[in-house]
Amino acid sequence: MNDAALPRNGDARLSRRSFLKVASVAGGGLAVGLLLDGCAHVQGAQALGGGFHPNAWLRVAPDDTITFLLDRAEMGQGVLTSHVQLLCEELAVAPARVVVELAPADFDRFGVQVTGGSTSTTSQFDVLRQAGATARELLRRAAARRWGVALDEVTAADGALVHAAKGRLRYGEVASAATREWVHHVPLKEPSAWTVIGTSPRRLDAAAKTDGSAVYGMDVKQHGLLTAVVLRPPTLRGSVLRYDAARALAAPGVRDVVAIPQGVAVVADGYWHARKAAALVDVEWQPGPLAGLSTDALKDERLALLERPAQVVTSHGDVDTALAHSKTRVRAVYQVPFLAHAPMEPLNATAHVEPERVRVWVGTQAPAVVQAVAARITGMPNHKVEVHSTLLGGGFGRRALPDFAAEAVEVSLRLKAPVKVVWSREDDLRHGQYRPAALALVEGGVDESGAPIAWRHRLVTQSLVASFADLVGAMSLHAVPQPILELVGEGVGRAFLEGHVIDPTAVEGAAELPYALPHRRLEIALHDCGVPVTAWRSVGHSINAFVVESFVDELAHAGGRDPLALRRALLVDHPRNLAVLETAARAIGWHEPPAPGRFRGLAQHHCFGSWCAQAVEISVADGLRVHRVVCAIDCGRVVNPDLVAAQMESGVIFGLSAALSQHIDLDQGKVRQSNFHDYPMLRMHEAPTVETHIVASDERPTGVGELAVPPLAPALANAFFAATGVRLRSLPLLADAQRVLAGEPATSTSP
Repeated sequence: MNDAALPRNGDARLSRRSFLKVASVAGGGLAVGLLLDGCAHVQGAQALGGGFHPNAWLRVAPDDTITFLLDRAEMGQGVLTSHVQLLCEELAVAPARVVVELAPADFDRFGVQVTGGSTSTTSQFDVLRQAGATARELLRRAAARRWGVALDEVTAADGALVHAAKGRLRYGEVASAATREWVHHVPLKEPSAWTVIGTSPRRLDAAAKTDGSAVYGMDVKQHGLLTAVVLRPPTLRGSVLRYDAARALAAPGVRDVVAIPQGVAVVADGYWHARKAAALVDVEWQPGPLAGLSTDALKDERLALLERPAQVVTSHGDVDTALAHSKTRVRAVYQVPFLAHAPMEPLNATAHVEPERVRVWVGTQAPAVVQAVAARITGMPNHKVEVHSTLLGGGFGRRALPDFAAEAVEVSLRLKAPVKVVWSREDDLRHGQYRPAALALVEGGVDESGAPIAWRHRLVTQSLVASFADLVGAMSLHAVPQPILELVGEGVGRAFLEGHVIDPTAVEGAAELPYALPHRRLEIALHDCGVPVTAWRSVGHSINAFVVESFVDELAHAGGRDPLALRRALLVDHPRNLAVLETAARAIGWHEPPAPGRFRGLAQHHCFGSWCAQAVEISVADGLRVHRVVCAIDCGRVVNPDLVAAQMESGVIFGLSAALSQHIDLDQGKVRQSNFHDYPMLRMHEAPTVETHIVASDERPTGVGELAVPPLAPALANAFFAATGVRLRSLPLLADAQRVLAGEPATSTSP
């Protein structure tokens, strides 16, 4: 064996760009540190001569245990499995052999650690494969050196190193020796050689979720753990004026009643003791600035804004002239409501504030944000705050906020004991952070051939980015003094609220249309009504896709064109949009008559780097019923087809629930809805058949988790028009659909 085939031991060089770091671990073994994408502060530190701080680890122990530290939240989307698949494709080991640990909060190693925006797989696609390849090559070199053979005679397969004459070594047998090896850049396998990526192995968390051993936030147990229920102001942004806890303190199992910034916390030995005692607390509330707010008044304010010129976001051609010369003009007003996230696992968090440290156990999409908030509340330095992530029973954007974890820290700080705060469903719906409501006025014109030539879209909604301003401190570098962070947060919020900067989340899905429209303009007017809002599954796309894809359908019918044919003609410059549209139409049999009593609608949308088209089949004889949803998607290369299909099915149930029935209404500053009886989720007997058709692609993987939601509501509304000839322009659709089917006029906002 020569030195060219196998480099000398002890070489200090790392792989390309210090991308990976090799180290030994306690008890011997190999650890490969990964510098994950998106952590610019870590990369910058290295450029300035700082130490290497890898933010994730793959560990191979002498007993053959392979452990991967997952820094993304597992909330049902399947990254606990798909990320291991990326690693194992190059590591040459079956995913079932890997033990996954959820990463703790660590800003220096992981950055903000927010799981959202359907970014988890695409951001990790290269780095995890490179980590697996590097670990594999280090192990091969260690085996070759032990055997005294040429490196190219050693192969890696199924967690072992194999030589035709020398036999077989388990990874664990050479793990310690591998830490003394080094590699340059390791080429990754060509897609044609993949055996793990593109397959659907059993989910690695399936067994634990089935036998009950999986740990969610609600499952956390600690010695001496108490449970708290928080009484919150009935009006949004209200506060406590005074309270009398005498009766509650006398109730069985109650330990204390304490005031915290969010309200009044009743702390007891268990949830039901706390919940029953909470009803005994006499609280007088300060209603706050939103006390007179109502849904109807907010709608009137937004309607008034619709009639005024607004800030121009994008403009192409001469819209006014084109509209004036159109053969047919169409004017429509669309309305979407506030929406709650309503994850199935109630919001909860456990905290224990001790003299020298703080521990928090929570299912969160943003553990480092929780860490920063807990540090601020307790006055502890960040490194003294441990955030232990659990599995999440749904997130949808809601669990990216730290408010529910902050409550647990506040209560534990006062009681000097471990405390779990548990929200009820009523708490969740009435004291949430909501998807913004919006109104949109769209005007369009078609020419003599029935082709759309003009499009004017005016949107009135809230700014999500402005609402995030008060979180700037939690998500910024810790070295920045708090007063400066607060000033920056205020300035950021003002910039968006006053329109100096266009909020990209408000206009996404509307600013750049894929359709070839020669004259088009988008305007936005921000409506700062004070209702707390945050990202909801698919964010602004959930609003704008409904408007855009419904109005395209309106223009098709105004011009006497088939909705599919018109879209096909207008998508000439966007082949990936067209490909998913054609796939969905073909799968549902668009050009063939549906069964008697069935009607169809379709829509397509591009978001989170991916493309989705949906075709919906409904009936209306016994009320509006959705029978079938066909999803066609292009999300680049697919890591796990079953997970992609599951995400589309999940998105359809989530999106249909919202499109049909869900809305958050305000009356005198109070949220009217309280539980699933008046904020209904789709029941099993109401669920349609869902088909997922994946369009093959050689591009990088892109987002899937939010992809199914945006085109669903317009496809459903378009199907209802096909069935009845009545256009529903206000979400949710079901109440208006029932009126129309009963021979009454819809209450949708009229043009």
